Amino acid sequence: MSSGRIHVGVCDEHELYRRGVEACLADDGGFTIHTIGSGRPPATLDVAVVSSRAADRLVLRCPVVICDAPAARGRHPRAFSVLDRRTTTATQLLATVRAAAAGLRVEARDGGGVAVAPRERRLLELLAEGHNTHEITVRLAYSERTIKKHIAALEHDFHVRSRAQLVAVAVRDGHI
Repeated sequence: MSSGRIHVGVCDEHELYRRGVEACLADDGGFTIHTIGSGRPPATLDVAVVSSRAADRLVLRCPVVICDAPAARGRHPRAFSVLDRRTTTATQLLATVRAAAAGLRVEARDGGGVAVAPRERRLLELLAEGHNTHEITVRLAYSERTIKKHIAALEHDFHVRSRAQLVAVAVRDGHI
């Protein structure tokens, strides 16, 4: 990653879906988007978001997020994540791309063993968007100490050691 921006390559045979993924990434502002066509993907990619067909034909040297049917996971063991293109939200996509760029594998699934209150869900969404503690305190109107305590409690509940892992597990379990 150069200059704090994540370079993401996007390739999908369905133009409307590809444009939707690119629009989600562009709205966030933390990504540089590269449309991958039939040529060679740029070597500077941090993450690629592709369909399973594109994953079959492209030679990618970066973490791969596949947006397809959940059954695609078995066909692509090198994929860092497989998101169901029918149900994935923009927040899940962004969090998954960030997790993959950080080297974390995410497997989306429904539920999970942890119950998350609406305020905690909002906190997780803000973490997934890349906000730091101070920015979260401003948005939620809580003290930094309170936010840090909530994050520590969530990390404990989800059995993770970092905020990046917390977001990855929350996405995987369908909380955000």
